[in-house]
Amino acid sequence: MAATFSASRKSLSKRTAPSGGATPARERKPTQRYKPVNYLKPTEAKNEKKPRQPRQLIQPIPATEPPAVLPAIQIIDPRTPVPKDNPLRTIKHPLNKKYRLPSSYKLLRKVSDDISKDITQSIKTFKFDFYNDDRYAFTIYQKMEQMKERIDNNINGPNSWTNEIYAYDLTKEQYQNLNYIHKPTLQEIKDNKYVGGKVSNDKNTYQVLKSIIDKTLSNRIDENLTWMVENHRAIILDMLVYRFNKSQSLSTFWNDLKAITRLIKICLGDEHELYYKMSMITTDFHMGIILSQEGINRLNKYEQQTFLPFGMLLDMTEEMLDTFIKAFSDNSTDAYKFHTYTIIMMSYLYTPPVRSELNNMKITHTLENLDKKTNYVYVPENGLIMYVFNKAHKGHSPIRYKVGWFNNPNDINPLAYKLSDFVRESIALYPREYYITQVNNMNAPAKSNMEKYLAAMFQGHRLGVNMFRSSFITWLHSNNASANILTDVSLKMRNSIIAQYKNYKKALLPTDIIRIKQEPRDDNEGPITIQENTPANTPANMRQAVIPQPRAPAQGYKDPRNLAYKAQQRYIQKIGKDAYNKYQHNYYEENKKEISIKKAVRRVNDLPEGKINPYDIPIFHKSSKNDIKVPIMENINIPQYSCPQSKYYAKRIVNDKEFYEQERARLRIYKSIKYNTDPEYRQKELKRARERYYKKKAEQANKQEVSI
Repeated sequence: MAATFSASRKSLSKRTAPSGGATPARERKPTQRYKPVNYLKPTEAKNEKKPRQPRQLIQPIPATEPPAVLPAIQIIDPRTPVPKDNPLRTIKHPLNKKYRLPSSYKLLRKVSDDISKDITQSIKTFKFDFYNDDRYAFTIYQKMEQMKERIDNNINGPNSWTNEIYAYDLTKEQYQNLNYIHKPTLQEIKDNKYVGGKVSNDKNTYQVLKSIIDKTLSNRIDENLTWMVENHRAIILDMLVYRFNKSQSLSTFWNDLKAITRLIKICLGDEHELYYKMSMITTDFHMGIILSQEGINRLNKYEQQTFLPFGMLLDMTEEMLDTFIKAFSDNSTDAYKFHTYTIIMMSYLYTPPVRSELNNMKITHTLENLDKKTNYVYVPENGLIMYVFNKAHKGHSPIRYKVGWFNNPNDINPLAYKLSDFVRESIALYPREYYITQVNNMNAPAKSNMEKYLAAMFQGHRLGVNMFRSSFITWLHSNNASANILTDVSLKMRNSIIAQYKNYKKALLPTDIIRIKQEPRDDNEGPITIQENTPANTPANMRQAVIPQPRAPAQGYKDPRNLAYKAQQRYIQKIGKDAYNKYQHNYYEENKKEISIKKAVRRVNDLPEGKINPYDIPIFHKSSKNDIKVPIMENINIPQYSCPQSKYYAKRIVNDKEFYEQERARLRIYKSIKYNTDPEYRQKELKRARERYYKKKAEQANKQEVSI
């Protein structure tokens, strides 16, 4: 085969070119067999450096002369070497596994005193439980041992807790000679004096440090917080014991670790071994314990106390709106407070809930010349309002969008239009600069007061932004929302679909019981963590979630509707079904007028405000034979309905005599348009007309027979 193949190659190379002046084909060299690459030596030609020709850039052609050829685009020479980072810098990120090992520390030494021994004993003996179930109880040391067997290479292997890095510290002489970059006070941290880079706010750091001082270290207070750096091991031990004795979440203890790490970074910078140590034990604690609980999607004992389904939150929003309307009608001094509460709940629940960006947003009526460092609410004259987030937040770029759960224009967003209309009325009633202001000062933004307002809205319930987000996401997933909807929602909420699954989506197990938290948590000074304030789960279907539902019942509370139904069944058994039907018939005949009014008002109230009534509503009594001009409801006390807009429509029914004449005229126009454009509707109307015709004809025939 080899000989045949080489002969054919040779014959092919000797073929002459066809006539016509073309040059013969170049003779090809036979293929060389395998040669080791190591034996190949570069030729001198390869080592020669050819002189570079200067790149000539074509100057742009003036606009007056149309260019015949497009000008060249200036590009960066790919042969220019790209400068690299200094290879001597071995750590810049806390995930560097080098500082999980004791041998990596040059300044710090292991301190085997009572503090270190007590920390070791605590993490091995203190059992924490997220679910009020002994089967799921664990110690910190057990979780860190399990972390060594993880699949992820950034997590597995020895970690800072199993290697007892928390016991490493400087000596007293080293602390005395330590060069502090800053010596902050608690007030300076509160005033955000040391923010910069990725840190834009030290509010949580201030709250946690203040909580540490107030609860465990009140006898060591100094204005200068460098004493907390020198005693950070004792603080870690004290806070761990305190959180365990108070049965608080390990997420709260993680906040303690983060605050101490932040303080050390302010005092010593991010290149000191103390910062490496604290950053490493904080990161490992987050990965080994906090993240291991996020993907379970189950209510823990803290979430069970604060959980409210999304439908109940919508019902509470309507209740707050009614409270504001009543206070405004009565000229109450609390009207603006209830107005603020209403706009907060609507802004978080009638559109995908964002984080805390709303507490410092300004109102604008134009989209031009906006400050790029300020977030706005764009309020047009008509249509939906728009959230304009110009600030990047947690790695998410600026974005602007119209409010509403969904982006599809075919989807109806009645609550989004309700929010937009309420915002326009709010600005007309209370002209102001900021979207959500303080209750006692209309000229100041709400900022950190937002959490206080949410906690004080409803007695027995502690609302929160994380609760709104979790309840909404759980409601979406329980109704099998599509991937497109989840993507749009993630953009509006400024997170990812993965974060929705891990942090916000919750599922109730049959053994989980929803309870109302009557008392505030013990650590009310500290920041609200996801584990303690994130609710979960939702109603079973979309309709149940959208329709306003009763609030979560307290212990020992019985639903009045169930009580009424049971009383009705007992009464039927007592007097019999026939007697009960006769009683209902007599009651209807005696109260026909009022029942007709109630039905009419209820059907009107079920419609979105400003929509044409698609029903022939019997607004007036059926037995009325006179020319309909005046409603018959003038002297009737309109009943209190459960539907959201009953008060508004009832007021118009009683006071506005021309309202329903206009409504009937609009209805006739609507029916005429629909009859000429909708074939299905036309067939139904023709069928009804035929039925009425034959029914009337049969009645006339019966009358003739009777007369004969």
